[in-house]
Amino acid sequence: IRAQLLGLAEQYDLYITAGSDYHGGNKLIELGDTGLAEDTPVPAGLRRFLDEVVKAREA
Repeated sequence: IRAQLLGLAEQYDLYITAGSDYHGGNKLIELGDTGLAEDTPVPAGLRRFLDEVVKAREA
């Protein structure tokens, strides 16, 4: 299933995130923790999208 989901993401030009919406009482991951190094580069297309989201929220 992983390969299928990765294929769909590529086909539809989607970004894959490490997010989770698990809210159980035994959650061991801190909110916002991706497990990635802080200096991990953000793809240019995703950076543009995030910048637009921030602009829209500030408007």
